Amino acid sequence: MISLCGRDCNSCVMKKEKMCNGCSMCDVSFCKCGEKRKRCMVVCPNKFGSFTLVKNTIVKEPLMGNKSLDLPIYIPVMPDKIKENFNFKANKNIIAVHGEFFLNAAGSKITGAYNPGFRAALNLKEDLSGILEFYIKDRTLEGFWDNRKSIYKELRHQDFLGIIAPNFSVYEDAPRLEHIYNIQRSKTVYNEMISEGLPAIPDISWYSKEDLNFWIKEIKSNNIKTIAFSFMNVDTKLKASNLWKLLLARI
Repeated sequence: MISLCGRDCNSCVMKKEKMCNGCSMCDVSFCKCGEKRKRCMVVCPNKFGSFTLVKNTIVKEPLMGNKSLDLPIYIPVMPDKIKENFNFKANKNIIAVHGEFFLNAAGSKITGAYNPGFRAALNLKEDLSGILEFYIKDRTLEGFWDNRKSIYKELRHQDFLGIIAPNFSVYEDAPRLEHIYNIQRSKTVYNEMISEGLPAIPDISWYSKEDLNFWIKEIKSNNIKTIAFSFMNVDTKLKASNLWKLLLARI
């Protein structure tokens, strides 16, 4: 079978190595990269070096274990400094800090307002605990990826109860290589955070059944007590069959 990317799926090494499932809903066949001198940001089979990049990103080590957290059903996100006292007891005195304002726009560092700690930055009481989430713009995430080692050091001084590791985008119309690359980056950052002594929580970034099976195996085999899960991107066939709900229940 000739795929949208022009390769023969029956003989493609990347498919045999499970780095590609064959065609999804990706827009590779419509790509005009040659005309644009390959300036787009997507990891694509039409780009020289893409397969090597993805292979070098694959994390061979298993997910590292984390701690079980007693979290409320709803955690309010604090986008900015509050001007009056709120009672957060119904939420077990736990709030969430939005990464969009925690990092600068380039994602290269923590903003100066948070240098004294997230409680001081948001005018919160000292008895409140915080969960940091990174559901932020892609360009900020890329900056975080490039500067993550220095950001880890700064995060150690913030005293978060938990940190939801970044979920690198897995878009439906992106090439499968892009999916795999970003899922592996999510795993990389989570493991690095745990190694740095940070209270990391893996965010399950996924598109297809294969992705969910990958995470299910990792979570069940490696003492993962707390996870975060995203519902934004679901494979078209999974949406139609609701199979993704059954797979989620297995996690």
